[in-house]
Amino acid sequence: MWCVLATLLQPALALSVDQRSENGTVIVSAELSHSVEAVRALLADESVTMRLGSNIREVAVTPLSNGCAQLDVTQRGLHRELKYVSERCPTPNGWRATMVSSDDFVRHDIHWSVHPVNERTKVVIVVDVQLRTIIPRWMIDRFVGNALEGTLRTMHAMLDQRHIESQAMVP
Repeated sequence: MWCVLATLLQPALALSVDQRSENGTVIVSAELSHSVEAVRALLADESVTMRLGSNIREVAVTPLSNGCAQLDVTQRGLHRELKYVSERCPTPNGWRATMVSSDDFVRHDIHWSVHPVNERTKVVIVVDVQLRTIIPRWMIDRFVGNALEGTLRTMHAMLDQRHIESQAMVP
């Protein structure tokens, strides 16, 4: 039993996440051991995608007539909860969420892209964020980068669980 559990957990533990910051933008990426279709299916659901991050406290999703969705998001900040409204739309390689309004942020835009890499899928998350408060850029980058790394790890574990469940259903 222990060997089976260790084997099932291995992909999640072996995930390597790259993280960097460039001119106020935080970029994280990882190659997941899942198909592009499985990753896209997970990310297509706004409420699931937004809850992948441990700092997200609440998300209200409202479908829009243009094929996008409005997201009203409350998230944990460095010192207090932060709120913003964004419009999340599909792109050719993923999704883009553009901030529409916020009392807490000047800018909060997120771009998810999904690309096949052999038998794996590379997921890249680019976040361009600027708070209205004066917090050092390095601190924001570290906080956002660590949160996004956790998001990719949670996503990988969720995909692993879905795969295990789908295999259990095969006769």
